[in-house]
Amino acid sequence: MTYNYRKICLSCLRAETSCLCSKITAFNTNTKFVILMHPKEAKKQKVGTGRVSSLLLTNSEIIIGINFTENKQVNSYLESNKYQCFVLYPGELALNLSNKESSLHSLKTYKENIIFVIDGTWPCAKKIMKLSTNINSLPRICFTPSKQSRFVIKHQPDKYCLSTIEALYFTIDSLIQRDLEKKDLPYQQMMDILDYMVKYQKDKASDPTVPGYRKIPYKEQNERSHAIRWKKRKICFD
Repeated sequence: MTYNYRKICLSCLRAETSCLCSKITAFNTNTKFVILMHPKEAKKQKVGTGRVSSLLLTNSEIIIGINFTENKQVNSYLESNKYQCFVLYPGELALNLSNKESSLHSLKTYKENIIFVIDGTWPCAKKIMKLSTNINSLPRICFTPSKQSRFVIKHQPDKYCLSTIEALYFTIDSLIQRDLEKKDLPYQQMMDILDYMVKYQKDKASDPTVPGYRKIPYKEQNERSHAIRWKKRKICFD
């Protein structure tokens, strides 16, 4: 018996037929983004947006794990006098970058800002935050999304929930508006690539000649009913 294995791009880890690398123009930010990726998310080669985000952002890296309390790389950043560290995660005490009245003195220092970004489903992200005491004790930043998620091939638990690439897009946009990032960053491509990924998945799902894809059309976010469990428990870790 012979098997026909798909050739995989070693950069974006997608099949060569759906490789995104030709659409990516990496750009450099003043802020360093450290993507803390849950192992389950690391396996999502087709639709994971964290890895694509890292390819777009020159000043970024991915660290895979669940509990980062003892992670040497993470702790080296936290203990360094070179960096001022934050975590991108909502919460009552989080500094909202979208609020023009919010004080941003903590982000305007001589140190380089590092923003840790949790990459995983909301339950997985909540677990990472709960277990990683070195991360959940950091100052939190957040933003107010102006639109619902365009990542319609994934069911979000609430209207304000976004994919990783969307969260990074809105964060960078907010930092630019606050003069904390360069205004000429080509960050719009983040949404363009997301739209391409969504369209690719939807086209494949609707093509009866393509095996291995779901055959039920994807619904828009406003057409989906939210899971009952999210009405009974908090999405985020406080």
